[in-house]
Amino acid sequence: MRQKTILIASTLISLFVIGGVIGFIRAANNTNANELSPEVQAQIATREAAYNDLIAQANNQIQTLNEQVNALQDGKEIVNGQQTISVDEAVAAAQQSADSEDYLKGVPELASFEGQTVYSVNFTSGTVYVDAFNGEVLYSSIPIKIDNQQAVQIAADYLQVSDTSKANVQTVVVDGAEFYKVTLSNYVFYIDAYGNITKVQVIQYTSTSSSSSGSSSSRESGEREHEDEREDEHDDD
Repeated sequence: MRQKTILIASTLISLFVIGGVIGFIRAANNTNANELSPEVQAQIATREAAYNDLIAQANNQIQTLNEQVNALQDGKEIVNGQQTISVDEAVAAAQQSADSEDYLKGVPELASFEGQTVYSVNFTSGTVYVDAFNGEVLYSSIPIKIDNQQAVQIAADYLQVSDTSKANVQTVVVDGAEFYKVTLSNYVFYIDAYGNITKVQVIQYTSTSSSSSGSSSSRESGEREHEDEREDEHDDD
């Protein structure tokens, strides 16, 4: 509908300009320049200059309308006289912030975010706001996945230690979900792909004597679910 309106406006402008020019030419042809006084000739010259300006303005308007038509055909919008990027371009920009397993929910729509015109692109795991004019990602509510080194740092921050040289990290699958298993300073952390600590195991070593072998043994104990407040020997100061 909008494209049809623009085309009609473009046609009307063209007809108006052409009609005015034709009328001016006829009037000029029907007048013998030798019979005109200098004052009338000056008026005609002034009118001719005005028509030339009108033609230039009309051409600019027609060009603008044609650009709008082309933009609409390309899936773009015109907002406050500015041409937006297309929906496909907005989706492509938003996908850089989304996980490969995410899929699009609905058609992106124009919205306002902090006073800026954006495309609101909804994925299964969150929403991304993309600047409607330059394609810049302005906001994303999609959780960001971490890597193994970030998992180690999360464990170190929890223990408030800086030395991670002896840390060990593995990728494990528990109940179908992937976790980082980080061993650091006699603790074992299970951290999900988004950096959340889901379980902490405390490794305790006890020695036992035997009359026959005199050997010692160790065992891992003290498994507990991660809580916001630390317990026992690692209580918050």
